[in-house]
Amino acid sequence: MEVELEQTLIDRLVANKPASLLLISPEVPPDLASCLESAPEIEFEHTDFESIEKTILPLGRYEFVVVADLLNRMDVDLAEQLVCMLRDLHARVLWVMVPQKMLLRYNHNNAVAQGMRMISPKQFGSDEPQWYEFNLESYKPVPQWLNAKNWANPERWDKDRW
Repeated sequence: MEVELEQTLIDRLVANKPASLLLISPEVPPDLASCLESAPEIEFEHTDFESIEKTILPLGRYEFVVVADLLNRMDVDLAEQLVCMLRDLHARVLWVMVPQKMLLRYNHNNAVAQGMRMISPKQFGSDEPQWYEFNLESYKPVPQWLNAKNWANPERWDKDRW
């Protein structure tokens, strides 16, 4: 995990204090480990690539899920399925790291199609990975027309005729 984004993740954990965190990566970065030690109220689980297929189904729902340095080890179709499963079943907030070498196969359009937004824009061709976020709270903003003022509002049935 790159240092700048690792610090962003730590800052976000400190600010939001999620009740649960799942990290899917080969190892836990030392700064993140020390942050989690100082916040015992965060229920933390870690799994790696070798055990992800065995552990993904029994996982519960987490407030925050981070997938780091995993997608480059997987087939693109399997990676998309994993991200969708995590998004739909296991995460309120999902951060996914997409390595530069995988961006030709799993690109920005794939991530946007899965409801994600880019949180770390990088130049194509650099060695730094792209990070994407899915947040259930901000995924679909409520349209302006979808409110009681503009719809068939039961409170106004006796007052206005359409």
